[in-house]
Amino acid sequence: MSKKTPAIISALATFILLAITGFVLFVAQIVVLNGVLDEGKVSTSIGMGVVCQGISLLLASAFAAWFANTLIMKFDWSKAMAVIAAVIVGTLLGASISLISIVISIPMAGIR
Repeated sequence: MSKKTPAIISALATFILLAITGFVLFVAQIVVLNGVLDEGKVSTSIGMGVVCQGISLLLASAFAAWFANTLIMKFDWSKAMAVIAAVIVGTLLGASISLISIVISIPMAGIR
């Protein structure tokens, strides 16, 4: 196994888990915005939520790759444990940022 394989595995696993989480949050956002009458504000809110989730997905995947390499090189962890830890931490970080972006983007629709 090359030096880059754990980073690639952790980034891909984090990406997949956050894509699933992002889809669930996207559906939840649509359900929450169901009763809003102004479609322009709803579109803005959903668009902003999707953009923020996409950015958090990419940043968390990059973080997971970096974190896996750091755990292996600097702290001498086994590759499997480093990948598992990096995926867990990266997914939690990305899901937290995605949730915050949804909570921020919903009031943009003018819900009071």
